[in-house]
Amino acid sequence: MKIKTVLLAGVLAFSCLLTACGNQETSTEFETQLADFTEAVEKLDHKINSMDVELPDYDERLLNSLDEVADVFSGLVELHTDEYEYYDELAQGADYYMGLANEYYHRTFAEDEYHPEWLETANAYYAKAIQYVRYIGYMMNDYDVSEVAIPLDQLKEREE
Repeated sequence: MKIKTVLLAGVLAFSCLLTACGNQETSTEFETQLADFTEAVEKLDHKINSMDVELPDYDERLLNSLDEVADVFSGLVELHTDEYEYYDELAQGADYYMGLANEYYHRTFAEDEYHPEWLETANAYYAKAIQYVRYIGYMMNDYDVSEVAIPLDQLKEREE
């Protein structure tokens, strides 16, 4: 059960990644949508971190919440803007890596058993997804992200 507590503490341990959205005084619709993304992830973070790991259905609840996180990340891809050149690549990267993380978290808790061999892989993909969200924040604050904005097909090739 200790390993589950460690997982719970590590999953979604981030907040306010996009709160400083650029240098504009008024928020654009795009920035508002990104703020909504951040709020949704923070709510899921709270939900996951407040789960009782001793409940018999903890694994199922955790996986359902991680599915929700993956859905929220998929919403990043649906946002579009002409204001930021590399947004699409960064959003696709965040979504791609969160999808892989979710897949490996499901493997970790597959079939009512705990498979710790998949946890490290899940956490690594999760960290990559969060890094891509950070890149979006950097981009919005006028940092050059051109070297990390890699097209999705190239990211997939790297993982094969």
